[in-house]
Amino acid sequence: MKKILLFCLLLSFIIHKAQNIFGTIKLNNYPVAGALIINLSNERRTTSTAVGFYSINAKIGDKIRIVREGYENINFSVQELNTSYDFNLNPIPKEIEEVVVTATPTGDLTKDSEAFGRSLKDRRVNDGIRKTMKLRSEFYVQSLRKPGDFVQPVGKGIPVMQEIDNKWALPDCVEWLHSELTDEYFAEFGLESQDVNRFLSFSLMTMDKKTYAEILKYGYISPFNMGQIKQIFEKTILTFKKNPTQKKP
Repeated sequence: MKKILLFCLLLSFIIHKAQNIFGTIKLNNYPVAGALIINLSNERRTTSTAVGFYSINAKIGDKIRIVREGYENINFSVQELNTSYDFNLNPIPKEIEEVVVTATPTGDLTKDSEAFGRSLKDRRVNDGIRKTMKLRSEFYVQSLRKPGDFVQPVGKGIPVMQEIDNKWALPDCVEWLHSELTDEYFAEFGLESQDVNRFLSFSLMTMDKKTYAEILKYGYISPFNMGQIKQIFEKTILTFKKNPTQKKP
């Protein structure tokens, strides 16, 4: 009887262990290490190895998400067990500042190299220096007490630069994200509408300080920043759920 019971327990353990899915994660056919694989149905997590391999406990119908910073998330549902799910990551496109070309080639190498070889900022600075050098100095600068002396001009001093106000405060950023992503998006994390703003505030506090400051300064979240923020959500949701009333991590 004991042997039968032991055999049944062993068989149950083997079946349970066998309920896995596995696969490889690549970028342009090169393995990707450190990708986060999340089973949204049972909240189990794992990461891909140095050769891009992963394995995670799952059952048919479970929803799986693959997250890697700088790349688009991959979402899929488990259709078969003990089978390979292989994926290639797609980079999140970064916004590039628009460049407007206003100069027209003249055929003169000297003029064209001046127009196209330097940035607009450099050209403006150099033009300003040239114009300043051509101006006559004020009389009190030119007047010398005696040969060899120099009279230091007295000006009004350097104006104090005032700090530029941010276009957004934290509540503005939170409200915008909540409205943009909607309650339906956060329901996938198991969050009620009344908990979303606290979760957003909690998650934003873990963001890179420089990026966070730029978002508040300009009142703008680029598609690349949005991808970063969504990846932060994946990392902070479990900690937040343990104590949903907390304000800071």
